[in-house]
Amino acid sequence: MAVDPENGPMPTRPFRIPDRIYFAAKERAEEEGTTLSSIVRNALDDYAHKPRVEQPEPMTPKQMAEEVMRAIRAIG
Repeated sequence: MAVDPENGPMPTRPFRIPDRIYFAAKERAEEEGTTLSSIVRNALDDYAHKPRVEQPEPMTPKQMAEEVMRAIRAIG
């Protein structure tokens, strides 16, 4: 098992990815002098630590109707 000096042990984690994405990413990583493991680690770390975006509550049919009526009144 690989060990990262900053993060400790790094066990292998299985995941599924289409060949077209895997091979294209692998080729690009090699061209850039890095590894897919490093790319995936960084991407997952960014994803895991970025702020969550709050999703607005969906409008009820009544709220939608009120919004439409406000828009119609605003038009004239």
